[in-house]
Amino acid sequence: MSAVSRSFDDPAAEAAKLLNRLGLAVLVIVTPCAGLFSIQALYSLMPVGAVLILIAAVLRGDNGVARLLQALRSPLGALALFIAFWSCLSLAWTVFPLPAGERFFKTFGLGLLVALAASCLPDRTKVSNLNLIPIGLFATVLATLILILVGVANFKGGSDIETSLLQRSVITLVLLIWPALGVLSLRERWMTAGALAILVAVAVIGAWARISLMAMAIGALTFAGAMSQPVWTARVAAVVFAALFAAAPVWAFLTRFLVNATGFAESLASPMIVWADLMANEWPRVITGHGLVMAAGGVTMGYLPAETPTSLMFEIWYDLGIVGAWAFAALILFAFSAAGRTPANVAPALIAGLVAGLTIAVFGLATEQIWWVTLVAVDTLAFACLVKGSHRGKRLLAQTVEAEQIEHIS
Repeated sequence: MSAVSRSFDDPAAEAAKLLNRLGLAVLVIVTPCAGLFSIQALYSLMPVGAVLILIAAVLRGDNGVARLLQALRSPLGALALFIAFWSCLSLAWTVFPLPAGERFFKTFGLGLLVALAASCLPDRTKVSNLNLIPIGLFATVLATLILILVGVANFKGGSDIETSLLQRSVITLVLLIWPALGVLSLRERWMTAGALAILVAVAVIGAWARISLMAMAIGALTFAGAMSQPVWTARVAAVVFAALFAAAPVWAFLTRFLVNATGFAESLASPMIVWADLMANEWPRVITGHGLVMAAGGVTMGYLPAETPTSLMFEIWYDLGIVGAWAFAALILFAFSAAGRTPANVAPALIAGLVAGLTIAVFGLATEQIWWVTLVAVDTLAFACLVKGSHRGKRLLAQTVEAEQIEHIS
């Protein structure tokens, strides 16, 4: 029997491979590129890519649900479920039950879809599928640079993340660069990785997105540190970010005290001062919070001052109280711990990606929006592919050593 006929002995398996590759291409190539031209592209394309991966798993006969249930029984999964439960429970005391309910079910549904799609990915990611991640980022960053240079009004227009395609595109680049660098470092394509990082940095500087640039810089330092000490770097990052979220009101009160004592940078510190005032005046709600969507909706409806912080730290504390905030801090600890335990050839990218994403969240770039959650979902699936392709690095290294030995003998 010929090799051609053998390759089509199992049409379902071949169709599954094709659909899986197509789903990944939609997620890491089509979605980021389409986001340069349409605000709605991310919402519609990301579920398409995830569903294609699910269909591929069904054709393979892969039981991703069992793996998902197993993952949810881990400390990380249990904490995620508890935060979802507490968010749902907070709908009982929020002032905006309908918008909050809509936000909860959209976010929960999206998270469930991503978790199931990640569980349904093949146990080992093919090299050809891994390569889609840096290819997609190269295409996106080159298109971004062209649009910046040309100065398309629809692309550069808008002053914030809600109206500016440029700002959204830059954040997309800063999040997706880490799985792309992970793939390139896995394959030891260091020159290509450096060129890609430079292109993304040029795009971020060209857009003058200061928070995105800071997130990328901190991520780069983390990546460098994790190359030699992944476990130690993950522990340090975990402690820093967990402390930021767990003790966030303390930083607000400390900022207010220092500003009142010195009068320095009062205008810059006004969001933290507002936070401290809200905590002091509404302290009975510190435990339960005010309910989902109260932070974002309160500013829109005029219940909260315009200077109210927009960071994820404030939103979690104000909406979900100390219960939600400390659960999220614990989630950060377990997430970094899991990243530090991954194979050494992918751990730096995972740790740097977590650091960059949390840096953006801490400084408040519209992380309450479904757009941000959907982008994080795409990033999560890209990282899931990277982790499941980590065995490729060992295989390629073994092949290289074997080739050198054969050459030496000959």
